[in-house]
Amino acid sequence: MPKIPFARIAFALFIPMLLLVACQTPGKEAKPAAYVGAYVGTVPCADCEGIQYRIQLGEDARFVSTSLYLGKASEPFRSEGEYSMDELGRIVLNPGMDDQQYLEPDAEGMWWLDSEGKRIEGNLAGHYRLTRIEGGLNPGGSGSSSENGSVSVSHAFSGVDSEPVEGGDLYLRKWQEGIRFYALGTEPFWALDWKNGGGWIFQTSEGEVINLGETEPVYQADSGLTRYSFQTKSHLVRATLKDEPCADGMSGAPFDLTVVLTIQPAGDRSNSGTKSGATGGLSGGSSSGETRLYYGCGSFTADPRLHNIWGLVKLEGVDVNPSSYTRGGPMLELNLSMRKIYGSDGCNRFSGSLATGPAELRFSALASTRMACPGEVGMYRLSSVLSGMEVTYAWSNKGNLVLSQGAEKLAEFRAID
Repeated sequence: MPKIPFARIAFALFIPMLLLVACQTPGKEAKPAAYVGAYVGTVPCADCEGIQYRIQLGEDARFVSTSLYLGKASEPFRSEGEYSMDELGRIVLNPGMDDQQYLEPDAEGMWWLDSEGKRIEGNLAGHYRLTRIEGGLNPGGSGSSSENGSVSVSHAFSGVDSEPVEGGDLYLRKWQEGIRFYALGTEPFWALDWKNGGGWIFQTSEGEVINLGETEPVYQADSGLTRYSFQTKSHLVRATLKDEPCADGMSGAPFDLTVVLTIQPAGDRSNSGTKSGATGGLSGGSSSGETRLYYGCGSFTADPRLHNIWGLVKLEGVDVNPSSYTRGGPMLELNLSMRKIYGSDGCNRFSGSLATGPAELRFSALASTRMACPGEVGMYRLSSVLSGMEVTYAWSNKGNLVLSQGAEKLAEFRAID
């Protein structure tokens, strides 16, 4: 019997050991329980004094974060979603989504990584550091801990109703005030509100108010423009709404529409002497006789009940059984604050942008992960049904969310959060 060299035996035993170790390496589905908690830091910003960033990693594999742009905004932006740990030990926020972000944990905190998941280099590299805060965060930033010192997301951040209604959550206050459309502009500041039953109102930072009354919109489908024209005793006013996303120059809050407001003294039908963003009193006409242009951003408000997580119960008239999906039933998260849609078709995750109308929702083309899915392909249709669609929304007698296109009901959801 031929002798087998000892080196070969050792090598043969070593390979299975390597494979065993490899199988024990944390994968994408791993629960990074050791890093549950809260982290804070101020990271560099290209056009502000810095971004004061806070994030809470919950025990339920979900996160909540706030970002305050110092010297530029007075209120923080809030974001939430799922997180996991990848094979390199990095924390991945919203894995597989278009806003995916990486964090690298160590014994003392986290490092903010670039879009490719790598450490940021250069003179400012040391500023991308997040420090762990014992006891966690609540919306006001103070500690709030459970018995084991960690804080679940649902406990630390109790939802939209407990947050300041500024920035992206301005829609909530406007809805509560009965306002169905609002627009804002800066340099100088101005505001335009359409109140249900109360007409349109324009006002400036100098305290000038013009009650414009009601009017019917004129749509220009080929150009994506909608125009509202008003005539008062002292002014001719036209609001032009362009179907183009816009960010408020002061807070950076997202809006669905770009707005141009034209104001000219009554009796002056010419376009000569136009002055962009002019200040000054408006009642009784302008002493200069100049037409004034104001630029800003606007959105139609949406029912705040939409701001929730929804489980699919019916799709295109067919009842959905969540137990048929090995990875959980199809679901949808509508984030009105960030104008985002997140979800799962029961296998793959998807995300995209969201715009709102008085009774409408408009979804962008939805980006999706591409994992192999068990069972019939036809089960996993939610993202393809909604992608790029404009739908109306309504509430069933049970309080379920019903999305329709014309007379056809596309999908029905029940609140699961």
